[in-house]
Amino acid sequence: MKRKRRIHLLVTGVVGVILGFLIGYFSFIPVQRTLHNIKRSRENTSMMSWKNEPLPDGHMFNVDGKQWETSVERRKVRVLVFWSVSCGSCMEALDELNVVYESYAHMTDFAMTGIHRQREMDLTQYVCSQKGVKWPQFYETDSDTEKLLSSKLGIRRIPSIWVVGHEGTILNVQVPVESLQNILDQLLIK
Repeated sequence: MKRKRRIHLLVTGVVGVILGFLIGYFSFIPVQRTLHNIKRSRENTSMMSWKNEPLPDGHMFNVDGKQWETSVERRKVRVLVFWSVSCGSCMEALDELNVVYESYAHMTDFAMTGIHRQREMDLTQYVCSQKGVKWPQFYETDSDTEKLLSSKLGIRRIPSIWVVGHEGTILNVQVPVESLQNILDQLLIK
């Protein structure tokens, strides 16, 4: 009898612990979702504060070692695409970005630049050749994260598409790829 009682108490205790864990876990999910949304809202606010501000200075290199500085070519409307080959939604956006690039590539006052934080240029080159990406790709090299353009702009998730105007002023932040062509149509005369 004592043994049955002990087993019953043990089973009751284990079931209680499991139920307590499950109740705690499922009641925490809404809290976790809310905290995530607050964080994302703060990130968006931080990035949106750059709208109508000059693009900060930064420099990057392509796979051939060619340097590009953000202060150069300020007379162009420039689309900056922060992306990575390890990002699934970035890979999905490449086809649409290619269409946008092909639509405006002939224009002298238009440029599109891919920017990578990681030094994955060999893989990036391979993916770009497979996907038909013709716009230049650069990577950020500074070991001091605070000096990276993506850090200065507060970019925390990718793809992140920005439009910089003729005067070097950030006109659009976090542009959805499906809206990019409409924005460019307003800025550029075909």
